[in-house]
Amino acid sequence: MTEERDPNLERVFAEAKEDLPEDAFAGRLMARIGAGERRAVVGRLCVGLALAVGAVLVEPMLQDAIGSLNQSVQAPLLDLDDQRLTYVLSPLNSVQGVVALAVAAAFIGYRTLFARS
Repeated sequence: MTEERDPNLERVFAEAKEDLPEDAFAGRLMARIGAGERRAVVGRLCVGLALAVGAVLVEPMLQDAIGSLNQSVQAPLLDLDDQRLTYVLSPLNSVQGVVALAVAAAFIGYRTLFARS
């Protein structure tokens, strides 16, 4: 590439050179920035308010669902007659115990298969 400048381009740029009024440009730019910031703040407030109202409306249903789920995962899988055996096997004799063991086994299997040496 050469360092010579194209005279036609030089002439086009010379004709198009026009000074912009700096104060007007800066004022318009700052006004647009301020308006954008205000819109962002108002938008965030509206989203926060909508989430808060939604949480208040959904909260009773969520509590009922979580309570039902808690009762169902704590229910024993087997009814054992021996009291001592019941205490010994109680961590494993529920849905949550089985799920916890499955998650632990999956984690150990993952670590064993994909461990970096």
